[in-house]
Amino acid sequence: MSDEIVNELTRRVAIAELDAAHTRAQIQELIRDEERRRVSVRRTGVLMLAVLILAVVVVRSREIEAQAGPQVMTVRAPFVVVDGTGKPIMRVVDAGGTESRGMNIYDPQGLVVASSIVNANGKGVVGAFDGNNTAGLGFSPQGDGHLIISRADGKFLADIGKDLAAFNTPITITDSAGKSIMRVGDARGADSRGMNIYDTKGQVVASSIVNANGKGVVGAFDGNKTAGLGFSADGDGHLMINRADGTLLADIGKDVVAFNTAVTVGDGPDKPVVKIDWKVKDARGIQIFGESGSLATSLSAGAKGGAVTARNLTGVPVAGLFASDSGGGMALTGREGGNSAVSLSVGGTGGKVQVFPPGGGSAQAELTANDTGGRVSVYSSSGTPAAMLQSTSTGAGRLEIGLAGQVMVEAGVLPSGVGVVRAGPTMGGPPGGGLSMPFAIMGKK
Repeated sequence: MSDEIVNELTRRVAIAELDAAHTRAQIQELIRDEERRRVSVRRTGVLMLAVLILAVVVVRSREIEAQAGPQVMTVRAPFVVVDGTGKPIMRVVDAGGTESRGMNIYDPQGLVVASSIVNANGKGVVGAFDGNNTAGLGFSPQGDGHLIISRADGKFLADIGKDLAAFNTPITITDSAGKSIMRVGDARGADSRGMNIYDTKGQVVASSIVNANGKGVVGAFDGNKTAGLGFSADGDGHLMINRADGTLLADIGKDVVAFNTAVTVGDGPDKPVVKIDWKVKDARGIQIFGESGSLATSLSAGAKGGAVTARNLTGVPVAGLFASDSGGGMALTGREGGNSAVSLSVGGTGGKVQVFPPGGGSAQAELTANDTGGRVSVYSSSGTPAAMLQSTSTGAGRLEIGLAGQVMVEAGVLPSGVGVVRAGPTMGGPPGGGLSMPFAIMGKK
């Protein structure tokens, strides 16, 4: 079959389809007239005429189709598809007047509920409508995809584009099982303005919100355990951390720095400089560490009071300052530590200084205060008194030198104001058995 015959058949089919459409329109108009006039005879004639015309069109169309094969129906816009009551279902228009090139879908009330058009920028736009509520998907003048959704009152609900992703509603992001991962609220209902992160059990584990005072607050949660950073009602920064049982762990603010746990300040995780701990050898306290990482100084509070301990470079305690029931005291040791080599304390009559051998044991020298004045005592290695120098109630001095605990030499001042020295072991009485050396030497005025 030649191209001229095909073209001629195509032209005839198009003419037949146009004639059929025109004839259908005339028939509909005649039917409406007949219904209004209720003239049954004329209506019957019109219907017979319509049947005759449709039969001719069908026969002609089939003849053409038999010669050229099936043809695609082409309808020229604008046109409207209506329902049985004459209300529009769909309207297709070309660009003209106030209308855009495309298609609109209508509800039974005649309102546009869906649209697919070419906008003024030549870009495709599809939209769904419910009164003022709009959902639109299309392209910006620059050719970027754009989604806009509005509320029933016409206010903005969501706007997603190249440089913008804005939502005017709470947003919940879920996992594949439908469980919440994140929720962004805007202070509606029980929501605070901000964002919450959820675990797989639906519990909030992290939060970033605006509190009732209009201040920013961020928090992390694990049951009753809370770590929160934000601002007080006065606008001051505040950090609060709780234990798993809900009790305070740390509270840092303008007027408070409180910790209910050990605190370490250092050069790194394994190099502490200062550590504040619940207990330092059964006492609350502070520890200070040296460059080598060994403990250098500690301050503690025990059952009897406070104590300060100093250590050498190897961490051995060599000095201590402490409180006791009788007052303050101090102890010094050698480089190897151990027992005290020097002890300073307060007794019932005043201060006391004792000096011990390196290995410990009893004191070998002692300086004390008593009711009559000062006293210096010297002891043997076994701890027995060897010498004593003290003041008396008269203000004079007194010296005793002994052996194995017995006084052998005694020197002092008599009440008459004369000095005297007596030597033993026998002191006092007349010379026996004849002439002998005196046991005492006495001065004179």
